[in-house]
Amino acid sequence: MSRPYLIAEAGVNHGGDIRAALNMVRVASESGCDAIKFQVYDPKQLATADAPAYWDTSLEPTLKQRDLFHRHAGLTRADYNGLARKCGDLGIDFVCSVFHVEDMEWLAPLVSHFKIASADITNRPLLEAVKASGKPIILSTGASNPAEVNNASRLVRPWALLHCTLSYPTAPKDVNLSAISEFVWAYPTRMIGYSDHTTPEHSIAACVGAFHCGARVFEKHFSLTPDAPGNDHYHSLDGAGFARLREALDFAAVIQGSGGKRVLDCEQAARAGARRSLTSTMRIPRGARITPSMVALKRPGTGVTSFNGPATATVDIPADTTLTAEMFA
Repeated sequence: MSRPYLIAEAGVNHGGDIRAALNMVRVASESGCDAIKFQVYDPKQLATADAPAYWDTSLEPTLKQRDLFHRHAGLTRADYNGLARKCGDLGIDFVCSVFHVEDMEWLAPLVSHFKIASADITNRPLLEAVKASGKPIILSTGASNPAEVNNASRLVRPWALLHCTLSYPTAPKDVNLSAISEFVWAYPTRMIGYSDHTTPEHSIAACVGAFHCGARVFEKHFSLTPDAPGNDHYHSLDGAGFARLREALDFAAVIQGSGGKRVLDCEQAARAGARRSLTSTMRIPRGARITPSMVALKRPGTGVTSFNGPATATVDIPADTTLTAEMFA
């Protein structure tokens, strides 16, 4: 992959409004994203009525999961068909996080990739069903231990394996980008990525750091109104933020380079001009024996670079002259 793959995680930040969701597709495309991802779930199937919040309730005050999910999951199947068409029109991949086998079945014809959320990494029936769909799979690994990651990866053989921290928002000390380097080593045939849950002021630095650890797929929560209260807005980037992230990741890819340590074309002039060559410290007549006291190392580096003992000048050599091989024998 020559360019980092960037996913705008719309989730349910549309609030159940199809017009907002369609606008999010447009803004994500204009911001340089490669994909936009939505979350598709049935709140009653996803959590019990009493399942407690696991997020920072000072930022999202809803105390029960189902209450939060009910408030935002308002799109219909027809709406998702429309979103898929919009993505196709704008040339951006349509991706969905799927939480139920039933939804996976009707979504499969619409999506370019399925995403399996971190919390479902041990949900074997869902993993098997998504694998059977034949769609490329993006697998998040937040709050997972190495054995769980390995088991799920062996089962679904994901297109991309994403490191993330399942904490909203993620404090910088908990980002743990070193896990990406471990994934690159442990899963050499997989695309490795990073799903960022830090607050917007840290997101670009975290993603660029992840790139240099080996991540090539990036997911970040997306909102048209990041200052809106609750849900995932408070740790989301808006369109302008995604444009900056796109630019930063592209720059990171450029400066990463390829091919290991070598002399670059842009260094050739400096290599010749700034290195040193043997230079006469006095006039040396033709036929004179050249001794170490008659020479010094000076720039440029276009002449002989070392002196291996007495030699005889084959031409008259003025003082402060760069010595070349034909000047002595």
